[in-house]
Amino acid sequence: MPIRDHFRPPVGNRLPWESLFNGWASGIADVLNGPYLPEEYVGLEYVTLHGRPEVDARSFSDPATASQGFVRPPPPPPHQTRPMALPDSVEVRVRDREWKTFVAAVVLVTPANKGTTASRLGLAARCVGYLQRGMGVAVVVVVTTGEGNIHNDICGMLGTPGGLEPTGLYAEAYRPALRQGRAELDIWVNPFSVGDPLPTMPLRLIADYFVPVELEATYMEACRRRRLIA
Repeated sequence: MPIRDHFRPPVGNRLPWESLFNGWASGIADVLNGPYLPEEYVGLEYVTLHGRPEVDARSFSDPATASQGFVRPPPPPPHQTRPMALPDSVEVRVRDREWKTFVAAVVLVTPANKGTTASRLGLAARCVGYLQRGMGVAVVVVVTTGEGNIHNDICGMLGTPGGLEPTGLYAEAYRPALRQGRAELDIWVNPFSVGDPLPTMPLRLIADYFVPVELEATYMEACRRRRLIA
């Protein structure tokens, strides 16, 4: 089924993108955990939408967390307090079940991720962090609103040309590699438009071991389960 525009009427009214993305991430994880991932790996969905982590919520003034008989001095006042972007997160992360380390991630870009330059760069920085840890990363952009290009932002942070137009829909996959003592980044880019079928993207787990991310089949199943299609 061709990709539809879930961010404008009429499709956006029939199936809100939040529901689609939750189901899509779960479907991608389910398919990866089926025939593709080896037994020692597991794909897990991580979704945070319109919310923010409670980074300052826990108090250490209670007896269970405060050291007995010790009064902790307060820190000096900050020199500045500035706004900070905390981007949405809709991801499937693949984890090594024994070592509890993440080896790959599939990132579904949300409207908020493209809403402002700060949010877009925040998401790009998270992807760059994954790549610099040696993780394989796939990024999927089906959002038809917002400006800028996250692929170009990722490449800019890594100091390499991006080469995509600043608008449009696309999916890309990244594979960091160390070859003959030199760090390199393999990139697969598949642009598409509303009405096109979605590509299958290669996701690197470790070394030269790749698994397919079947975007079209998982998208169709998410739409079917939410009664957008029969």
